[in-house]
Amino acid sequence: MTNADDELLSGRDLRDAVALRVMGWTLADRRAMGWSPGPDVWLTGDVENPTEQDWWPTESIEAAFQVVQKMRERGLRFQLTDRFAVDHRLWWVEFATPDNEYGGQHFAATVPEAICFAALEAMRQLTERDAALACLEGSKG
Repeated sequence: MTNADDELLSGRDLRDAVALRVMGWTLADRRAMGWSPGPDVWLTGDVENPTEQDWWPTESIEAAFQVVQKMRERGLRFQLTDRFAVDHRLWWVEFATPDNEYGGQHFAATVPEAICFAALEAMRQLTERDAALACLEGSKG
């Protein structure tokens, strides 16, 4: 998926992309788990908090800051400002490596949306970087 494709995401699709590609979570199959119908449940892989239910990082600042924490755990810096506001897009977010070589940034009308889109762009760049490094390592062997 390209950056342009990510720009078209909204609602459930945006939430799912962030859960899968940024957080590394898996959507639980409620029926296979023997659970009754209800809101989506994400399997986090965390021993202390193995599931996350009704998680909407595009709408909830608390959920969006879980995304920030995950990106910081990966060693990325986080910046948030309204200093660069453009039209209705009041918030600017950036995630970047310490050397500023890789990362993602995004303007949005809300802080949670800016965080989600910037995180997706940063993960896209990091994935491309890792693939390029793997190719270089493979060509040495």
